[in-house]
Amino acid sequence: MPIGGLKEKALGAKRAGIKHIIFPKKNESDLDEIPLYVKRSLEFHPVSHLDEVLELAIVGGLTALEAGSKETHDDGGEGPKKSRKRKSLEKAAQA
Repeated sequence: MPIGGLKEKALGAKRAGIKHIIFPKKNESDLDEIPLYVKRSLEFHPVSHLDEVLELAIVGGLTALEAGSKETHDDGGEGPKKSRKRKSLEKAAQA
């Protein structure tokens, strides 16, 4: 689905120090409205599917996301693994 206000969102992103803009491919024609100095300072990524967004937004892409999911759920079906910090907090709460 296209979004509204791509120009304003890009200007706001530039002010906030954001370097990459992910936006719907259906809004590509809206790039003409964005000033050249803004376009030069940002990297625009038109996407059509959520998979493309995840590849761009997550370090390591979908592969890293899937690997992280296996790590937290690969403990014999007992649910997510508890971190050391969480375990120590639970011990402190019991004391």
